[in-house]
Amino acid sequence: MKIILLMWLLGGATLCQTKLEFEVASVKPSALLPGEPIDPTQLGMTVTPASISWKNATLRSIVAKAFRVIDVQIVGPELLKETFTVMATFPLGTRRDQIPEMLQSFLQKRFDLQMHKEVRTVTAGELTLEKPDVLSKYLAKGAVSRRPPKDIGDAPLLMVVPLSSLTRLSDMIRMPVLADRLPESEGEYIFWLDSSEGPSSIASSIQKYGIRLNFGKHDVEYVVVDRLRKTPTDN
Repeated sequence: MKIILLMWLLGGATLCQTKLEFEVASVKPSALLPGEPIDPTQLGMTVTPASISWKNATLRSIVAKAFRVIDVQIVGPELLKETFTVMATFPLGTRRDQIPEMLQSFLQKRFDLQMHKEVRTVTAGELTLEKPDVLSKYLAKGAVSRRPPKDIGDAPLLMVVPLSSLTRLSDMIRMPVLADRLPESEGEYIFWLDSSEGPSSIASSIQKYGIRLNFGKHDVEYVVVDRLRKTPTDN
């Protein structure tokens, strides 16, 4: 009886450690020439309840998505600039937060990805909450106005996100943004930000929501690509 129980437990442990993978995945090199301008309509990731489609994505962007970092936190060969179109399916019920692990398995299997992580001290942004009472006014309830405020500048940016997702500012200011000091919140907040002058105008406009964006030296984790195939294995 003890032996049977042990085997059952070991079997359960094996199941728990099963890799998350796409059911079917297709990857093809983009038809873009080096330096060729990209039509914005031919970019971006589309996720449905059972599939993912990503047109003209650089390997750098795919690796970044797989390891939940931004492009600038990926270090490696020039090959990371190559672009591909990826289409994949996964079981119904798959959560969006499981897609990065599936992308990791995909990269390891199709591109023979080998990597390691290292911490580097770099300039990064850090978000802190200064005035909770001010922020609470902007909790999204119902329809969100798509009309930017008159004082927002020439490059208005709308974000309707939980506080933890303000780390997406990393992609806009091209440097890591830390949100460890923001409180946890399940609600979504409305943020109209001015991106006309890059990091400085974004930092200035987010302050009116009771949040401060400071820049300084921080320890940030980077993904270093040690090996990557130029040509993926067959679909």
